[in-house]
Amino acid sequence: MLKYDLTIVQGEDFAQDIYFKTNTNVYSLKGYTAKSQIRPKAGSDELTAEFVCTVYPNDGYIHMELDEQTISNIPAGVYQYDLLLTKTKEKTKAYYMGGKVYIEKHVTEP
Repeated sequence: MLKYDLTIVQGEDFAQDIYFKTNTNVYSLKGYTAKSQIRPKAGSDELTAEFVCTVYPNDGYIHMELDEQTISNIPAGVYQYDLLLTKTKEKTKAYYMGGKVYIEKHVTEP
C-alpha cells in the first residue's frame, strides 16, 4: 500500500485526485469502485468521516472529497485513512493507499 499523508484545514472543502498511470499511459479503472474512510486509528470501530469517492474509469483517476460541514465536525488532530479499490466483477479488493490525516484549525477568521 502506498503511504500518502493528507492535511485538511477546518473551514474549507477538501478534494484530492488520485491518478493511475505509468509514464504517459492511463490505467483504465473500468469496473472499479472506491471507498475511503477516516478513523481515529487503524482497526478502530469508530468512523470519523467517509470521503465521497468518484471513479473516472476512462480518465484513470479517482476524485476524493469532503465538504466543509463534514470537516468542521471533526476535532483537530491526527487520524488514519485508506483507499479501498474493489474490482466489481471479480470481487477482488486492494488497499491502494493510506496514511495519516492531519485535521488542522484555520488561523485567519473569515
